[in-house]
Amino acid sequence: MCATHAQARTSAVARLAPDYVFVDRAGLPAEGHLGLPGADLVVYEVQDADMARELRRRGARMVESFDGARLARELVGA
Repeated sequence: MCATHAQARTSAVARLAPDYVFVDRAGLPAEGHLGLPGADLVVYEVQDADMARELRRRGARMVESFDGARLARELVGA
């Protein structure tokens, strides 16, 4: 788990060769691609469906929310 996207991109993390890297939403850059070479990015503290969709567009593979049921309903339009 990394506090920031910059930490996730370090050589120390790359040497670990993780399948997944978790990054706090607050530690992401405001714009640009978020994908990580060789690992899936999981962003936690995602608050709503619009944010989840934007993170996916930018390269995040998964999101986590404290209210996962509400987020799932928003994402499917229920």
